Amino acid sequence: MIPWIFLAFSGAMGGLIYLHFYFAHSCWRRVRGQETEDIDPSYVRREDYFGQSFRTKLESWLELPATTAADGARTIQKDGERIRVSPALRLFDRAQSNDILAIEGDFSCGSTGHLRREIHAGGNVKIGLGSRLQAVAADGDLTLAPETEVARWVDSWGDLSLGRNCVVHSRATARKSAFLEAGAQARSVFAAVITTAPGALDAGRRQPVDLQERLQIPPATDADPGMLNQMGFDPAKLIPLGPECWIYAGSLQPIAPVHLTDQLVVKGECSIPAGSLLERDLKASRSLFIGAGSECGGNLVSEKSLHVGPGVQFAGMIHADGEILLSNGVNGASPYGPVAVDAGSWLYVEQGVTVRGKLSSGERVRVVSQSFAHVWRRKHHLPAESGRKSGK
Repeated sequence: MIPWIFLAFSGAMGGLIYLHFYFAHSCWRRVRGQETEDIDPSYVRREDYFGQSFRTKLESWLELPATTAADGARTIQKDGERIRVSPALRLFDRAQSNDILAIEGDFSCGSTGHLRREIHAGGNVKIGLGSRLQAVAADGDLTLAPETEVARWVDSWGDLSLGRNCVVHSRATARKSAFLEAGAQARSVFAAVITTAPGALDAGRRQPVDLQERLQIPPATDADPGMLNQMGFDPAKLIPLGPECWIYAGSLQPIAPVHLTDQLVVKGECSIPAGSLLERDLKASRSLFIGAGSECGGNLVSEKSLHVGPGVQFAGMIHADGEILLSNGVNGASPYGPVAVDAGSWLYVEQGVTVRGKLSSGERVRVVSQSFAHVWRRKHHLPAESGRKSGK
């Protein structure tokens, strides 16, 4: 009797285990023998993923049965939602819409409109002052007038323009260029060229510095320790971490421009004077400041805040766990591909900045004025060299 009880118990447990996989097994049986399509694992990592995904879904929706009006506009009903299809569309001031809009040509909306669903236009898109949108994709240029607010994302296959004090609560992407007026905000911005509104040139820019006048890190083996200490660098704190990487055990605030030839990790605050040349990666365990007119070929990383001074050229990635400020005249570009600036908190960008790649943040990317940037510098106790002469 005992063997039969054991077999019955084993069968019951096996059945319970199979129930966990029943639905997966039934799905596998339905697709068994079918040929699979190629899967692009990088699709969801594309910067314009939201716009591409919406375009793909809309294409399938447009194949559904539709009713056609006398003016040529079509209406498609899908799961309680209405898709409005038209050759071209112009909405006047204070327009309201609860439909998904699919426009084959250009689309424009007057001021203070409220469009609660997604929009796609095959041509150019212009949105009026103070309007509220859900999301918009344009196959041409996309222009948002000042004070426009977008609850989700915007995507342009042409040029993208965000007017003064525009707010995009998710991604803003463009295949050509993105132009941001003062006060414009987005969670992230990606384009071949990102520029902010022109601003007055910074008075603190520095002339190019000769290599002989720079503090070399790591220093030459025959360098005078006393001279290095006078320049604000203690060679006793420099510890090798690898063949081309060093740790500086303490804060680093030299008084002479720096020439960095190996990777460097600073265990403390790091303030790089104006006119420096950083050929390799630099990381600081606290705040990091890059002086005006410096050239940065490697990555810049800070575990707190990071300030990139006026006129700095960079060609890698810039990351901070806290806030970042890009000053007027900063230019980010690399011959090897897009560059990126990423802040764990706010990313503040002054006017007159150009970045070929991506700006992203944990909070928002925001274009700020010089007066705001001056207050930010004082808040973070940056060295006097970083301030503008007019404000000192």
